[in-house]
Amino acid sequence: MLELLPDFGTMLPDAYENLKTLFGTDSPLDMAIRLAGAYLVAIWLASVIWTVRDITDRTGNVVIQTFSVLLVVLFTPILGLPLYLLIRPRTTLAEKYYEEAGIAESEYVSVCPKCDGEVGEDFRFCPHCGEELLDACANCGAPKEKDWKFCAVCGSDGKTKKESEAKEEKKPKKSARNDADKKAAPVVVSIEEIPEAGKK
Repeated sequence: MLELLPDFGTMLPDAYENLKTLFGTDSPLDMAIRLAGAYLVAIWLASVIWTVRDITDRTGNVVIQTFSVLLVVLFTPILGLPLYLLIRPRTTLAEKYYEEAGIAESEYVSVCPKCDGEVGEDFRFCPHCGEELLDACANCGAPKEKDWKFCAVCGSDGKTKKESEAKEEKKPKKSARNDADKKAAPVVVSIEEIPEAGKK
């Protein structure tokens, strides 16, 4: 069984020899410095690629895209990437589209109080359980929430038309004759009160 396992004692010196030929040095310190440099170059390339992908998702302006990529390329990831993160647009193009269109999940999705199924804001009944979500105003027929005391369209208190009319009939009515008398009542003025009439 031990014969099947690789001989790490011979593999490690071989790997070390391969690294020496790759980096062209015999010093382990020199090799460590070169490995660290290769790692930093890989991080730098990865940050440049990420910046290109991120800025193209955030703006279609070629000048801003070029400036952002050059910022990371020239100032390395240590300084350039934090600067880019400070100046990049806040939202992606897709997020801007949904913001401008006014499409938000909370705007058009509501929850049924009985079954917790998703329903639209204008649904009168839940399509999942059949629960009535909106009442119709007895006065104007507009949809109204069940817990509302008054209709948002006509202002009625939710009673039927007959009940509203009966309520109006109980109020004392003003007499049409009394209103007409007030409007047509003559004003009596003596001739002496009119300055021009006295001069004639």
